[in-house]
Amino acid sequence: MEKTIFKAFTFMFKEQDWKSKFFILALLSFPNYLAVYLAGKFSGLRIDNVPILLCFAIILSVIVVVTLLFIEGYCNKCSQKVINMAENTEGLLPQWKNNFWCFFKIGFSFYVAIFIALAAVMGVVFFAATASSVAKLIWPVIILCVLTLLIIFLYAFCYVALRANFCTNFKVSSMFAFKKAKKIIFYDFFHYLSVAIIILSLSIALGDFLQATEACPYIFLLLSPIINAYIFLVFAYLRGTLFPVPAQEFFEPTKTENDSLTLTDP
Repeated sequence: MEKTIFKAFTFMFKEQDWKSKFFILALLSFPNYLAVYLAGKFSGLRIDNVPILLCFAIILSVIVVVTLLFIEGYCNKCSQKVINMAENTEGLLPQWKNNFWCFFKIGFSFYVAIFIALAAVMGVVFFAATASSVAKLIWPVIILCVLTLLIIFLYAFCYVALRANFCTNFKVSSMFAFKKAKKIIFYDFFHYLSVAIIILSLSIALGDFLQATEACPYIFLLLSPIINAYIFLVFAYLRGTLFPVPAQEFFEPTKTENDSLTLTDP
């Protein structure tokens, strides 16, 4: 089955038991938007019983973090199924049954990688600020800041490819494998650019929708989790389209290809 960008918007509806799988994903998204709604609702109010509110906030935060791990783990696993579509015979939407722990571990590995990347950026920024205050040298700090911005831009540009590469094996190091990301990007640069632009555009559209419906709590709380689940699955499929063949075949030449290269060598 050929992988195309257009199928990313409809593939989930053609899967077996898609309604139950989609419902669980949307249900897991609900605490995230409940937290956003409650944060906006209570931000301007005077709260007398601070300990109870703090306890509630901590419990809700833990629930949000755990559900995010499940969501990201599920979507990353879905991307892996799309990447290895030629070898997959069980459908593209993973089964939730008996796989929650697996999704939790995948999501945890993903966020560890994100935390490392953010920590590295914040470390460089802190170093630049410290050097500026201690040495009182402007130009070295400016150069360091420019280099930091370039690194951030490079990582942001490669992020979709790095995320797709992470989905091949769920290893933290895969989120920093720029050599493999380069191959993914330049294998079909126009396709990669299209996927990255669609993901960015849908992310912005989701943010605009949330901002527009935040004043209507029922619409916000009912529709946001559903739309979030749908968009996350679209993203999962789009990442998979960056691999025209299964990951192992994409990164490692087959024996036939190696033999042909040997025969054509002078």
